[in-house]
Amino acid sequence: MDEKIGLGLSGGGFRASLYNLGSLIRLNEMGVLSRLSRITSVSGGSITSAVLAKYWNNLNFEHGVATNFEKEITQRIWEFCSDDFDVKTVFSGLFSFKHSISDKVALKYDKRLFKGTTLGDLKENKNAPQFLFYGTSLQ
Repeated sequence: MDEKIGLGLSGGGFRASLYNLGSLIRLNEMGVLSRLSRITSVSGGSITSAVLAKYWNNLNFEHGVATNFEKEITQRIWEFCSDDFDVKTVFSGLFSFKHSISDKVALKYDKRLFKGTTLGDLKENKNAPQFLFYGTSLQ
């Protein structure tokens, strides 16, 4: 019987995204990341998990370790979480008649991280774990 390994990524905003990123970095270094069969996440953990899901096919695994993890995953999440665009976006949404605050935030996430990727697109991931996202809004 094949061993199945699952991982849960917790919520808590950008801090959770970065904490979960640190966990993924270490799991990759240990060669465990490539053996995961399911990753579940909520809130800030879903930011990290979604980036991993989107770029999974770009990872080059050698002996179970993604040699380009820093470029494909770490840099993207680090740069995203280092910006304070949420505050600016919320205020711009307050004065918009066309878009709600959540619409504006969702557009920024898409522009900065996901570039039009939908949940349906993740079905195309080859040899990827199953990704389960939990949240109150999946915008």
